Amino acid sequence: MLLYRVITAIVVIPLLTAAIIWGGDAVFLALVLGFGGAGLYEFLRAALPADRGVQKALGIMLGLFILCCVFAESRSLQAGPGNGSYLILAGCTISFVVLFVYSILSSRETASAVSQMTLTVFGVFYVSLFFSYLLLIHAGASGPALVLFLLCVTWGGDAAAYFVGTWKGRHPLCPRISPKKTIEGAAGGLLGGMVTALLCHYLFLKSPTVLACVAAGAGINVMNQLGDTSESLLKRAFGLKDSGTIFPGHGGVLDRIDSVLFAAPFFYYWVQIAFP
Repeated sequence: MLLYRVITAIVVIPLLTAAIIWGGDAVFLALVLGFGGAGLYEFLRAALPADRGVQKALGIMLGLFILCCVFAESRSLQAGPGNGSYLILAGCTISFVVLFVYSILSSRETASAVSQMTLTVFGVFYVSLFFSYLLLIHAGASGPALVLFLLCVTWGGDAAAYFVGTWKGRHPLCPRISPKKTIEGAAGGLLGGMVTALLCHYLFLKSPTVLACVAAGAGINVMNQLGDTSESLLKRAFGLKDSGTIFPGHGGVLDRIDSVLFAAPFFYYWVQIAFP
């Protein structure tokens, strides 16, 4: 398992880093749509019955539509504060209405229709709305460096939490939700995230102060762990060990982006404060 994790990281991380730094807006949008669509597929596959294929496809398409709306609005806002097109709000509203109409037209049993619609709406907003903050972060002048900072702190914290938890983990953090997570691993992840943030400051993110970067590293890691635990709760509710198998040793796409889903909104608002 450890060997698979290391090999996957060695292959994926350099490719992803190169795409973020040199790929430009179009490549980054393609990455977000790819990961977002795959994450939505994994969530809806687990949450909805097998015979709800049309609803799953609709949920994925609407989730991608929201991401595209966020991308378009973030670019329009670059032209000035008065150029917002309210596409994000429109995308969310349209998505909700379309899902509601589909549920009305396709429902056979009211209780199950409402339950399935609720899960679909939750999945669309859980993945697409949270993930869309990456597009907002990337849209700024220092966007690629900031996205790379967020991902490096996440990777560093996750790696530290895994190794410290495996090595010294004794006290369960939340045994009812994720029995393998430990207080020691969480503390190691927090320290690892802060140290990674400090390294990133000296390597490529020079503008904010050292204290601001370390604070960002701590906040990102706290949100990372909250996101990871939240996905563990969902997997336990759905009776899954991993959301998928696309990344050997790591699980599915949701298993890899769950931390970033919660950290990205926090980091976006940190950026608004650190880069006024």
